[in-house]
Amino acid sequence: MIGIRYYADDFDEQRHERKIKLLNEIYNRHGIPVEIIRVQPKHGSISTFRGTLSIYPRKMLGKETFLGIKISPGI
Repeated sequence: MIGIRYYADDFDEQRHERKIKLLNEIYNRHGIPVEIIRVQPKHGSISTFRGTLSIYPRKMLGKETFLGIKISPGI
């Protein structure tokens, strides 16, 4: 299944808000699941977002998370 994930927050608040608006639009128009993972929250709460919202400190996420690579155990 296709989905979109945004690692937030952008350094620029306007750009961050625009990304959230676009993610909502993608979800509403096309039904594509969207997810926001807030790694470094900088810009208040995200109350208008209709997808999955998670908050993880950057140190909890490995390099493979940001590269989009899934590493199987034992490799």
